[in-house]
Order: sequence, then C-alpha cells, then structure tokens
Amino acid sequence: METIDWIELIIGLVFGTIMFILWRRNKSKPKMWPRIFGIWGGVYTFVLFMVGSMMRRPIAEFINYTTENFLWSLGMGIWVYFCGRILARRFPNEKDYNHKRK
Repeated sequence: METIDWIELIIGLVFGTIMFILWRRNKSKPKMWPRIFGIWGGVYTFVLFMVGSMMRRPIAEFINYTTENFLWSLGMGIWVYFCGRILARRFPNEKDYNHKRK
C-alpha cells in the first residue's frame, strides 16, 4: 500500500465516525431514516471518490472525474436510501419503542 491509500482510509474512518455519532444523537423518527441515510451516503461516497480522484488523476480531467464521481455517488445514495427503508421497516413501531424505553 502506498501513502495515498492511507489518506482515503483515514478520511473515510473520520467521516464514518462523525456520521455514526450524529446518527446516535439523532432523535428522528424511523420514517425519516431513509432520507437521512440516502443523503449522507451519497455525500460520503462523493467526498471519498473526489479525494481519491484528485490525488491520482491529473487536474486536466477534473470535469471528467467530477461527473463520474457524482453519478457513482448518486447511485450509491439511492442504494443506501433503499437500505435505510429496509432498516426502518424492521425497526419496531414508535409506540412499542417508546413504551420499552420508559
């Protein structure tokens, strides 16, 4: 592994940790989870792909890899949105959840 590979890994771990902490502190209802996961999954993917592309590819191809990374992150955001829907569907109802917490 080269040094460049570690930079992406470190940024990914930091960004993932921040997202996890924000999600744990979040008081949103499960029906909002798909939107939250979809948007943040797309942003997370775009940031990581852009960091990797900017380090490895020449600046002359900036428009090319920005468009490519945007489309990949859009697809990833849609996929994470549907995964969030599955997770929210499997989560217990709000009435059951609030009753168990008290």
